[in-house]
Amino acid sequence: MRNILVTGAAGFIGSSLSRRLMEQGDNVTGLDNINDYYDVNLKYSRLNLLEGNKNFKLVKGDLEDKVLVEKLFKDKDRKSTRLNSSHTDISRMPSSA
Repeated sequence: MRNILVTGAAGFIGSSLSRRLMEQGDNVTGLDNINDYYDVNLKYSRLNLLEGNKNFKLVKGDLEDKVLVEKLFKDKDRKSTRLNSSHTDISRMPSSA
C-alpha cells in the first residue's frame, strides 16, 4: 500500500486518478483549492464520492502554499507521489535537451 498525493483531486482527472489508486489499495491524500475555474458544485460532487472511501483524505489548500506542501510530506512517508494539475505551466519546466 502506497501513500500518494494527488493535486487537483476535485477535478476530472484528479478524481479519476484518486479513485483508481484507491481501487488498487493505495492511500490517497487529495490536495485541491476548489477554486471557481468551473462549477464548484461539480467539484464537491466528485469529492463526496471520494470521501466515502476510508483511504481518501482531502486537504483543502493550494499547491503554491510551500508550508502546507512541506507539512504534507512530513506527515506521511510518501514512497510514491503523483502530481496532477491541469494548470501546470509547462513553459517554466526545464527542457530535456
